[in-house]
Amino acid sequence: MQQGPGIHRFSYRAFNGWIWRHIPDWTVIDGFQVAAYPLIGAPEAERVINNVRAALYAWRDLDPDGFVRGRRVMWRILIKSTPLSYYSAAGKMCILDLATAMSGTAWQTAAVLIHEATHAYINRRWIPYTPELRDRIERICVAQELAFVERIPPDRCARKHDWIASLRDYVQNGPPADLIDRQKRHNEQRPMLEKLQ
Repeated sequence: MQQGPGIHRFSYRAFNGWIWRHIPDWTVIDGFQVAAYPLIGAPEAERVINNVRAALYAWRDLDPDGFVRGRRVMWRILIKSTPLSYYSAAGKMCILDLATAMSGTAWQTAAVLIHEATHAYINRRWIPYTPELRDRIERICVAQELAFVERIPPDRCARKHDWIASLRDYVQNGPPADLIDRQKRHNEQRPMLEKLQ
């Protein structure tokens, strides 16, 4: 899920200043800057970042061209407690939900990163994330996830066929009702990062 169509230059600079002041401990993994907030310094932070490292390596190994494109448009990953992962145009980053980073498999986390990198790619082309375009954009992002999941060797992902079926269903029929409700609640509760609270 994407956060807004983009912001002006002043907000981008202000947001980046806020990021560097409040989150000094970024780990660079194959060109991506990764940090866990507010787990900075906590024992869980290292485990979470290692999980993201495994996901990035899985993405790089299965789809090297997509990995390079993703890194070009979305070069930060901020892990924090949030109901859903989303792309923030303000910092050219994926806000990765803590639950996925802690308990998701490398494949699941990589699929989320690919989804959000697709949002970044679309945002970079100045295509606004409006209510009229939301469904179409989300289907494009899920289609990119599907392309990645189809490349996973069957012996390395036990529920690959079920996963592919659910992604294909999303691409063809749109999101299930429970996901629509979660997205609405997420949009209502999430503070705008651009406001630098």
